[in-house]
Amino acid sequence: YEYMNKFYVLEGNKRVSVLKYFKAVTINAEVIRKIPKKSDDPDVKIYYEFMDFYKCTKMNDIYFSQPGNFSTLMELVGIKPGVLMDEDDKMDFASSFLNFRNAYEMRGGEKFDFPVGDAYLRFIHIHGYETVRHMSLPEMNANVRKTWAEFELLSENRVVDLKMNPAAIP
Repeated sequence: YEYMNKFYVLEGNKRVSVLKYFKAVTINAEVIRKIPKKSDDPDVKIYYEFMDFYKCTKMNDIYFSQPGNFSTLMELVGIKPGVLMDEDDKMDFASSFLNFRNAYEMRGGEKFDFPVGDAYLRFIHIHGYETVRHMSLPEMNANVRKTWAEFELLSENRVVDLKMNPAAIP
């Protein structure tokens, strides 16, 4: 099952565990999507945006922490809402994201408290999608390194729940 872009295994736990251990990129499975009721919850809003994005791209690798980011990404990449993405464009898009994610994680991107999609969106804002989609692996690695301070700022921009009097908290 898939719920809010998280996957749950009903049958085949061992197979999935072994594939995850060997860092399989994909796992073939019949997936049933459970959809939450629409609400003002930001997580639900993000999920509905994701479903619109998924209809066009059939990609579930990219996710965001803020509502509005999927539509921004679609606009920057040239994905038309409700229109299935051309296979060649989809391949370029998926490849650029995979190259970015590899370069980002190789530098330690998993330490940040936001999804890699947030960093990818910032990267596209800075470099432009046409440039990003044509970057070679060495160029991607070099540009991720040069843009690293921006990713650190993304982490610093997170909302912090500051407690001035911790003893008064129940």
